[in-house]
Amino acid sequence: MIRTTTILWLALAICAAVAFVPVASAQSTAEAEVLKVEDAFRVAKLQSDVDALRQILADDYIGMNQYGARRNKAEVLDLFRTFKISKLTRSEADVRFSGDVAIVLGSQEEVNPAGKENLLFTRVYVKRDGRWRLLSSTQLVAFSY
Repeated sequence: MIRTTTILWLALAICAAVAFVPVASAQSTAEAEVLKVEDAFRVAKLQSDVDALRQILADDYIGMNQYGARRNKAEVLDLFRTFKISKLTRSEADVRFSGDVAIVLGSQEEVNPAGKENLLFTRVYVKRDGRWRLLSSTQLVAFSY
């Protein structure tokens, strides 16, 4: 009786482990893909690379910066033709998924013509045609209380 119970529990544990490995692996792969695009977005902004931004931003992109200015894709591309960021480093990023949507919450330090700013951000990525594209981005100044 003990031997049969032990074998059943062992079989159940093995089945459970095998069943959950692909899910975790798929999510970690998707997370790595999203973070790769997130980093490409950071570098494109830092280098004012309009062509890279064109590839990263979804056609229906809408974003809001830390000053409340809303911009669509065309407006972001126009902005980065002349706007220069001298430093942009991400401190943290937490990625969450809901189907083909990824939400990245994080913080970054940005040095731009207005000065040095510590920012919090939320970015929404959507997977379309097999690629992650930035659908929305919101930044705000991280105030200390």
